[in-house]
Amino acid sequence: MSTTIEDVQDMLAADGYAMRIERTDAGAHVAVTADDGVCDDCLVPKNVLAGILAPALSLDPDLIELVYPGEASAPRVAG
Repeated sequence: MSTTIEDVQDMLAADGYAMRIERTDAGAHVAVTADDGVCDDCLVPKNVLAGILAPALSLDPDLIELVYPGEASAPRVAG
């Protein structure tokens, strides 16, 4: 069974996180946000999440730009 975007969203939601994906010419921009009271820096390292997302997005992990909660460019993806 392969991991889908919905699987990753469900996994993150279980811990109080949400994920927004925006396709770009170069790959994808993925912004992860945290609910109030959820640890901003308790996520897996970015390379791990990119590796999980890569097959679901049909992209090389290096083409996935991840922004985690609390990072300056987090608001870039509109809802």
